[in-house]
Amino acid sequence: MNFLSVRPLALAIALAGAWPLAAMANSNSSSPDAGPPAVDATPNVPTDLDHVLVPLDLLRVQVFQEEDINRQCERIEVSQDLTVTLPLIGVLSVKGKTIGQLSEAIRSGYDKDFLVNPQVSVQVLKYAERFVNVIGSVTSQGKIQFPDVRGLSVVDAIALAGGKTRLADLKHVKITRRNADGESEVSELDVGAMMKENGGQSVMLQPGDIVYVPEGCFDGGVPPPVNGGRLRPPVNGGGCAAGYRLMV
Repeated sequence: MNFLSVRPLALAIALAGAWPLAAMANSNSSSPDAGPPAVDATPNVPTDLDHVLVPLDLLRVQVFQEEDINRQCERIEVSQDLTVTLPLIGVLSVKGKTIGQLSEAIRSGYDKDFLVNPQVSVQVLKYAERFVNVIGSVTSQGKIQFPDVRGLSVVDAIALAGGKTRLADLKHVKITRRNADGESEVSELDVGAMMKENGGQSVMLQPGDIVYVPEGCFDGGVPPPVNGGRLRPPVNGGGCAAGYRLMV
């Protein structure tokens, strides 16, 4: 067989096989006017719509098919005075608002004067660091950081502080919290009962709360020594004003 007579046939077969691949490549390629595919660089942080906003929360606000607004709302930080600033709307208070409530407030703001039936979404890019302080009769006193999404109960906070010491009095745990006027309010909880119920009725904490676990006291008469310990009378009415403290 002549080599020259075979070559055109082989070339035709090769071109026939290459054509579907070229067509597929052309169908998947973007037009000359289209830019590179968008890359979502948003951190993979789950957003809790019931999260109450706090200063330094970092947000991303998106309005459907409003690219100019979206470009300006890629990163919005909640200010120390609990406000955010948005295009067209301006300054918006987020005091006491959840993510879901803020989304609705933004939608209403744009719908009122600027857009027709806007579709708004609010995402948390980064939660502000939130802490409570756990002190007193726990294994490791100090700051306990909130989880990103779910809340933090008083039972969980004590557990994260290493748990109670042997002398801890869980029936009289005190929580100090600042109210909206900046004044401190103290409440007393029976955390021991909560723990017996597997935390089912546990009180949820707020950032900045102080959890104090006191030492146990012996009310009334003086009990016999336990495990070689001895009893110390209360000093200046502090801690165990109603009885005696056990020393080991």
